[in-house]
Order: sequence, then structure tokens, then C-alpha cells
Amino acid sequence: MKKTVALLLAMAMMFAFTTVAFAEETTPSAEGEFAAIKAEIQILRDELVGLREEHKSIHAQAVEKRDNIKTLFKVAKEASLTEKIEAAKALRLELKSLHEEIQLIREDKKALWEELKAAKTEKDFETVKANLAQIIEYKKQIIEHATSRLDVMDDIIDTLK
Repeated sequence: MKKTVALLLAMAMMFAFTTVAFAEETTPSAEGEFAAIKAEIQILRDELVGLREEHKSIHAQAVEKRDNIKTLFKVAKEASLTEKIEAAKALRLELKSLHEEIQLIREDKKALWEELKAAKTEKDFETVKANLAQIIEYKKQIIEHATSRLDVMDDIIDTLK
């Protein structure tokens, strides 16, 4: 009885090891086929990470300038400098329009991310690559508008001083 149990255990372990050995084997043609496009996608992802960092620094500058603008508005109101306040309010409308343009671009970018996620689950790497390239273009547009917004903020600060 002990010999049959030992023999059954040995056979079960051999079967398990052979199953694992064959399961780990990958098809090299499928791996090599997508390796080039995956490398291209990784390059695009790295570029997107760099753009995100650039946008974060622009955003940090905008927060500082926004706080400065708030204090300058407060000082101008206390000093009753209505001409400066009116000129700054006109520039604030320009800021608002830039913000709305950025929001529209972000909505388009968000829709592309959803398409990218769907293409990724379907393993449609060409679509993933194309969508990622378009997302990068949208991110560059957002950075361009954010930089313009910084320039307008500088103009507001100069007007209020």
C-alpha cells in the first residue's frame, strides 16, 4: 500500500513539473512580432512622463502667481486703484478663456485615454501607439496654453503693481 501511494505521488509530481515546464514556454514569433511596437510605445510613454513633469512645474508657477495676484488685488482694492483693477479684470477674462480652451483639450485627451485602454485590452498595439502619440500632442497643446496663461498672469501682476 505504501509503495502504491508513493508511486502515485511521484507520478503526480512528475506530471505537475512537466505541465509547468511546458506552460512556461512562450512562442518566440509572437513575442518578437510585438517587441518593436512595444519599444516604440515605451518611448512615447517616456516622452509623456517628461511632459507631465514639465506641466507640473508650470502648474506650480501658476499657483505662486495666483496667490501673488490675489494679494495684489486686495492691496489695490484697499488703495482704491480702480483703473488698475479694471485693467486687471480685462486680463482675467483672457485667463478664463485660456482655461476653457485647456478644459476642452483635456476632455478630448480623456476620451483618447478611454480608447487607448480599450485598444490595450484588445491588444491592438497600433491603435495604442497612434492614440498615445495624439495624447502627447494634446499634452503639448495644454502646456502651450498653460505657458500663455503664465504670461497673462505676469501681465496682471505688472498691471496691479
